Amino acid sequence: MESSWDLIIIGSGPGGYPAAIRAAQNGLQVLCVERASQLGGTCLNSGCIPSKALLASSHLYQELRHKGDLHGIMMDGLKVNLGRMQGRKQGVVESLEKGIRGLFKKYGVTLLQGQATLTAPGQVEVEGAESHRLTAKHILLATGSQSWAPASMPIDGEVVISSTEALALTKVPQHLVVIGSGAVGLEMGSVWARLGAEVTVIEAEKEILPGWDATIARTAKRSLRNQNFTFLTGHRVAAIHAGSEQAAVSCENAKGETVMVEGDRVLVAVGRRADPHAAGADALGVVRDGQGDIVVDAQFQTNIPGLYAVGDLITGPKLAHRAMEEGVWLADTLAGRAAHRPGMVPGVVYTDPELAMAGMTEAAAKAEGIPVKCAQFPFMASGRARAQEAADGLIKLVKHAETGKLLGIHVVGGAGGEHLSTAMLAMEEGLDAEKLAQLMFPHPSFGEALKEAAIALDGKALHL
Repeated sequence: MESSWDLIIIGSGPGGYPAAIRAAQNGLQVLCVERASQLGGTCLNSGCIPSKALLASSHLYQELRHKGDLHGIMMDGLKVNLGRMQGRKQGVVESLEKGIRGLFKKYGVTLLQGQATLTAPGQVEVEGAESHRLTAKHILLATGSQSWAPASMPIDGEVVISSTEALALTKVPQHLVVIGSGAVGLEMGSVWARLGAEVTVIEAEKEILPGWDATIARTAKRSLRNQNFTFLTGHRVAAIHAGSEQAAVSCENAKGETVMVEGDRVLVAVGRRADPHAAGADALGVVRDGQGDIVVDAQFQTNIPGLYAVGDLITGPKLAHRAMEEGVWLADTLAGRAAHRPGMVPGVVYTDPELAMAGMTEAAAKAEGIPVKCAQFPFMASGRARAQEAADGLIKLVKHAETGKLLGIHVVGGAGGEHLSTAMLAMEEGLDAEKLAQLMFPHPSFGEALKEAAIALDGKALHL
């Protein structure tokens, strides 16, 4: 193996493998080091992809169970084989992992499996089947993040679990207690609620989905309450008392009263923190902020020249698509190619109904003193949504009241995430919301609701 490289990338998750491919496409000699036996990082192996596989399977079961009769499909004897469901999930993961390996071969990315350690600026040691001492003009840290839990919520991996264990359960819990109402908590709660578990979500804030538009949060909460969910908002967890088969969560409500919630599984989903190891970056003197994120400049370079970090390692939303865009941008920039700087970061929660957002919320805009005008269009008025028994939810648009520029899009229902790209392009280009109203969408489609919401900003929605 060569000892000198143009670019060494440590980590093969969303921040690493796309950067490796793009750098190789740009003619750089690229080595990707991965400590795990599987490529793809958390997202592919124990996050984004396996969760979506289980969400798809559980959603199909839920649809057939609750809506089959409406479609004239009699579902007598419907049952779940959880082993086969988990097997399908793993098959999806393995297929995509093989795909990454194939792409590395196609574009000439060299893969080295082992534990990488930074030993000096531009130098890396890798311990695996063999030991390697390597140098590179540029080194990219893309080792991601880990599930985080405060000392009051110790995870034992059996009764008190993280999202990794929640994806691998071999039995449907009777009562799943979820601490945290963000994407991970609501998605994992949805999987097991659809399969028969009672789910209680404990959230310290006054409303679920902190940081999301209030209308979207309220609508989502109402919908999920009809799917075996109970919500305890404004409840702060004080301690978890775990036994061999049950756990009791002690929390304090807004009145200062102690509330106990018992369950046979407790999922701690309160956030993620940057990888504390990061290939020994701290020993090299890499600077982190108070949250443990690595500090980088506008080019994603750390305080060590030639050493870069992207994705979950640095400040910002810890989302796979953000990491991917940052890594690809850096790979183009290091090759001297003009690149579009990653900008607006969309968010999606893959519940039913699906939740999606990009840009500013109404509350955030008002807090900045921006005059806004908002409009909503319900999927109840969408022909496509009604035909598919998917009429729960709405699209909400936020525009600048004076300039007319689109500032934000917020969706619950109607293939939520699929609406974001059109609206984001308008926002990235600084277009007026009126441009969305002028687009022709196919009929019937969920996209028509986006057009109607844009028209509604001027009070002229056709189907309201």
